[in-house]
Amino acid sequence: MAWNQSIIFSDDFTKQGARYYIENVFEALDVPGQWYLHRKTGRIVYKPMPGEDMATARVVAPHIPRFIVLKGDPMTRQYVEHIHFKGLTFVHNNWQLPKGNVGDGQFAPQVEGAVMMEGAQYCEFDRCVFRDLSSYCFQIDKGCSFNKITHTDMGHLGGGGVRMGGGSSEDHPLLLTGHNVISDNRIHHIGRIHHAATGVWIQHSGGNQIRHNAIHHTYYSAIAVGWVWGYRPSISTHNLFEYNHIHDVGQEVLSDMGGIYMLGVAPGTVVRNNLIHDIKSHGYGGWGVYTDEGSTHVLIENNIVYNTKCASFDQHYGKENILRNNIFALGHEEQINRSRMEEHISFSMTRNIIYWQEDIAVLTGQWKDKTYEHRPGKPWFDPVSSSTTELFDYNLYYNPNKKLEDVKFGPWTFEQWQAREQDVHSEYADPRFVNPEQYDFRLKPESPAFVLGFRPIDMSTVGPRD
Repeated sequence: MAWNQSIIFSDDFTKQGARYYIENVFEALDVPGQWYLHRKTGRIVYKPMPGEDMATARVVAPHIPRFIVLKGDPMTRQYVEHIHFKGLTFVHNNWQLPKGNVGDGQFAPQVEGAVMMEGAQYCEFDRCVFRDLSSYCFQIDKGCSFNKITHTDMGHLGGGGVRMGGGSSEDHPLLLTGHNVISDNRIHHIGRIHHAATGVWIQHSGGNQIRHNAIHHTYYSAIAVGWVWGYRPSISTHNLFEYNHIHDVGQEVLSDMGGIYMLGVAPGTVVRNNLIHDIKSHGYGGWGVYTDEGSTHVLIENNIVYNTKCASFDQHYGKENILRNNIFALGHEEQINRSRMEEHISFSMTRNIIYWQEDIAVLTGQWKDKTYEHRPGKPWFDPVSSSTTELFDYNLYYNPNKKLEDVKFGPWTFEQWQAREQDVHSEYADPRFVNPEQYDFRLKPESPAFVLGFRPIDMSTVGPRD
């Protein structure tokens, strides 16, 4: 068979060959702790760890794919209601991909939950433990509302923590899912089998609260929302993401991901008071906050984002998003990135602090379109604060290793950028952090950011409150 040289299985849209690994190969059994399963005979071969006595070793062979199914009928309004689970531990399920399915979708949509909910209302899981699973922990599906998952530990998972979906804008209203609370949980060391799985993934669902969670050690995004690309109708609106501690995301395994990832039209969505750091993609796209594919009317405020491989904030394309009173620090390849120029305002950016140390531009990507310039007499209306606002203004920029005349805003100097009616009142000065080398981004009283209207960001209650 002739090899077609034009076919290249590439990585990250480059010409480099993609990465692969092969599992369950008997001939490759060479490291202690590895094992091989002969699927036809059921025989397991295991290479013991040093000093391990197989006569007393504990061996677990998971069997059932799901632990709990709460299934009502939302179309007839026959709901499963008011069932509470508290203090229970769930370990070792055996969920498998359907035959012929390679499970390569974004956010691992093929992977189901060990707890399945459909047509469930006012149900609650509190102070439970989910550990050593092959799937997502929870799947909150069609017709589910006003449910809660609180103070629960979800760790060492083949899939992710919580996936939430339901009917889309084209479906019957009784199939819609929303107004659920995911709060004060720890979701960690996930995607061990299905690497694209996410800590919390909201597919088609609105009005949810994702608050005070710790989400870390993922191979893809920590939180993701939206399943409608571009500017088509979406019900994933009015979601709240606040006080989450998100870190060690990506771990150089996958690309095109973020600490908080959004796509689609999402009015009323708020991302605030989150602490996001150490985001490392394999190739491109290790971003802190990422507004992708048509993200529209999202408010992003009072977040601290630092130590990202790429930009602290990236917008592929979207419309009229608002960034205000955030600290974006220590992006290693870029600080603020905009990938696409369109015939509308992409986002406004006011009262933010941008701090970096590398010899790179503040703004990267596409900025030359005329629609991005402020036009006197035609202010942009801010629907959140009910006031007009400049596009870029009252921001504080600083790189301790660069003089202002050497700083680039896209292709322009700061003076040229201001000549485009951007950052007219902004400053380039040391923000006077308490200790940026130790990632303490509290501001000293003499910080020039306060003169620009910046307000202190309180991170004392970020993450789980127990």
